[in-house]
Amino acid sequence: MTSRRNVLKLLAAGGLLPLVASHTRTLRADTPTPTRLVLLMQGNGTSQKAFWPDASMTSSILEPILSVPRLRERTTIVRGLENTAGGAGNGHDQGFAGLYSGVRSEGAFDDPWGMGPSLDQMVRGVLQPTVPFPTLNAGVLASDIPPLKAHRRSFSYQGARRQIPTSTDPVRLYAQLFGASVEGPERALAKLAEDRSVLDYAARDLSSLSKRLSRAEREKLEIHATSVRELERRLSVMAARPAAQGRCAPAKPQALGQREADVPALMDTMFELAAVALGCGLTQVLTFPMGYSGTKWRFDWLGIGQDFHDQLAHRDDGGGDVTALLVRVNRWYAGHVARFAQMLDSFPEGQGTMLDHTLIVWGNELATGPHGLKDIPVVLLGGASGRLLPGPRLVSEGPQTYHRLGCSLLRVMGIDAQGFGEERDCGPVRGLFLGS
Repeated sequence: MTSRRNVLKLLAAGGLLPLVASHTRTLRADTPTPTRLVLLMQGNGTSQKAFWPDASMTSSILEPILSVPRLRERTTIVRGLENTAGGAGNGHDQGFAGLYSGVRSEGAFDDPWGMGPSLDQMVRGVLQPTVPFPTLNAGVLASDIPPLKAHRRSFSYQGARRQIPTSTDPVRLYAQLFGASVEGPERALAKLAEDRSVLDYAARDLSSLSKRLSRAEREKLEIHATSVRELERRLSVMAARPAAQGRCAPAKPQALGQREADVPALMDTMFELAAVALGCGLTQVLTFPMGYSGTKWRFDWLGIGQDFHDQLAHRDDGGGDVTALLVRVNRWYAGHVARFAQMLDSFPEGQGTMLDHTLIVWGNELATGPHGLKDIPVVLLGGASGRLLPGPRLVSEGPQTYHRLGCSLLRVMGIDAQGFGEERDCGPVRGLFLGS
């Protein structure tokens, strides 16, 4: 079990602890406390027999979370969600692109894509957070085997086929998040001015170019122009808050590769950077894929040494040998979720901690390895600004469409949603809220 004290030691070892004590207390002393949303995605399903807790809220897979009192009392497990909508590709594609968008994938079997905005972008569009990175898309995709299909590297979408890439390099992510802090305020402001002039020129050039392109080419150009405008907005926000940036300067992370052997270190480092980004007020919404869709990690660091997708997940029939390995892998994921939650719980905020004002959603593209999409495992972790009932809870009200999850998450973020994605009036998860 990882205690809160050990998490603080971990942050201190990484050079991140000073901002916990100084930055969060100072920055939030006179500002409203926002509710933050973290969307995690795991692939390849889980062991159904070992995942769901018993009457005493005990689960061999979820033990790393449920054995920690401060996490246990902030945990809600949702059972019964199913994705029967179908879509292009197989279950991996339908779940990866659909869980957080509520829209079916479309395209050829070997080249499907998400067809609607994902939940992170919906929240951004409505709430319009005034932070440098209203949404942050980071995660771990390192592998010795590339994903089978192009879309399987990100579940964040601005719209149909408009995928937002996942940041996977910790050094680049560090520079993106904290570059202005480590350069010093004067150099940072000078660099922001330089970048703005380049963006102004690029915007004029794009406007002129669009008049000479076909409709399809203009659509592609508009996607690029949107990214240019987003960067300009971010520079403006950062220029307006150099003092806050200066209080948030963690140590630069170690350079890591993108091979499967790098996965354990990448998971630790990327989750630490994500926690600090949330704690420093740099972002309000985070998406984080823990591996690409249908990942084929061999989990050598767990002593498994087998292609998890082909040799284990697809063979999940409830048998003892396979189940034991599935439990080992899924406990590993649970351990990372628990440590990330404890990092957030180490940031003081108001009368509690940042975890009290955050909702972590640990979802899965599948229910079971053989592409099952009934009883999709979902764990909600965090105080969610008091918008969920205290845990531990198992919400199990029978089969219900997974669209209800998205509707519920929008409501947690203060958005009065009646439905989600293609289900405009599905309502929230039954039994999740009082009276629902």
